[in-house]
Amino acid sequence: MKRHIYQKSIILAGNCIIIGLCCLMVMIWKNHHPYATSTENTDFYLAAVMATGFLALVVILSGFKNTYQNPYQKQLRQLLLDLRSLRQGDLDSLSEDNCLVEIKQISREINRLHDALNQARHDSHRKDKKLLQQSDDQHRQFRNTVRQLEKTAQTDSLTGLANRKTFDTALQKMFTHAADSHSDLACLMIDLDNFKNVNDNFGHAAGDDVITFIAEILLASVRHIDIAARYGGDEFCLLLQDCSEKTAQQIAERIRVIFSREVCRLIPDMPDQKQVFLSVGIATLLKNRPCCPQQLLDLADRALYRVKQNGRNAVAIC
Repeated sequence: MKRHIYQKSIILAGNCIIIGLCCLMVMIWKNHHPYATSTENTDFYLAAVMATGFLALVVILSGFKNTYQNPYQKQLRQLLLDLRSLRQGDLDSLSEDNCLVEIKQISREINRLHDALNQARHDSHRKDKKLLQQSDDQHRQFRNTVRQLEKTAQTDSLTGLANRKTFDTALQKMFTHAADSHSDLACLMIDLDNFKNVNDNFGHAAGDDVITFIAEILLASVRHIDIAARYGGDEFCLLLQDCSEKTAQQIAERIRVIFSREVCRLIPDMPDQKQVFLSVGIATLLKNRPCCPQQLLDLADRALYRVKQNGRNAVAIC
């Protein structure tokens, strides 16, 4: 840009020299020409000299205007465009082509502002991402806590089986579904025989081991659509959806045999006459035709009571 101004200054200086030479030649011609004594001619040439000088002045002023005013206007116009770009958020279009010292300083400050805004924007995005990640982690932890609380509220803490409240809700739903779809529903009431002897002779820790053991057998014997629940103390209940009386009897007998065989290994010092066994009572929807869920449960409990009266360690069907 400085070279451009220098070149224009040289051109203007050359124009001034040429005009000066022209004026000098006119004056010399005026003083030596044989017809120069005429007053009329003298006035004419003076007017020509003055016009030439005025024209030279206009050319000089025009050159100065183009040389010094236009650069300012151009740089200020570029600065204005940069400011508009900054206001509109287009931070990547700022330029630093201004040659004048003041304009360059302003342009540098604008570019520093641009860098600062970019950094602030990146920091803000990074903080937002971090906060979003923290929020997701907290939300995930909250969901896990809720699931854990729901599971705790629905299951027995010792065995992991459904608790009494969950069983009552499931019995109502499964009974209604079976009645509406004309399918079968089997209810198995299970009670541990001689369980008190375990607590009295080996302590409650051994009793908990027996409870946990039978719970594992029950969970392994049902499907995901069935319900295995701890009904209370040493009593358990199974709800087998779409299960016939014959199939329910086979499942109950298999559970009784496995428990009777394996519990001896769990408590090897238990005398045979005090050994723990299982008694199971069964009732089904299609055979017994109960009018409500509670009646189905009562029928299974009645079958269990009959087993207890007839010597225990057996399976009975209502």
